[in-house]
Amino acid sequence: MESAHGGAAADLRVSELSRRAYRDLVADCRVRGVPVAFYFTAESPTFRGWYSAKSLETVAAFRRFLSDELGCPVFVPRAADFDEDDFGDGIHMIPRGATKYSRWLADAHLRSWLTQVGAAP
Repeated sequence: MESAHGGAAADLRVSELSRRAYRDLVADCRVRGVPVAFYFTAESPTFRGWYSAKSLETVAAFRRFLSDELGCPVFVPRAADFDEDDFGDGIHMIPRGATKYSRWLADAHLRSWLTQVGAAP
């Protein structure tokens, strides 16, 4: 698995084209009255270990871009909440991990956010 993902995790980059695409997407949603939030998926402990300090700062800067510049909430799982055996390959969750993640996302963030934006069922 490391050969496929480890190198990429060590040298993450976010292009200006990607930032522009997110700006445009959020702007289009706001014009249409669609609330926007972003979420990060969980990763296994092994996968998280492949991030370099520079890549971790890149991820943190991108989260700040989404929240501060675009004004969108960003939901980030706590690393301690997910184990190696929640994943088939470090980034793709098996049913047990997906269930755990879905519950976390709904309970910790989505219910309150949907109520706040007036979109709760």
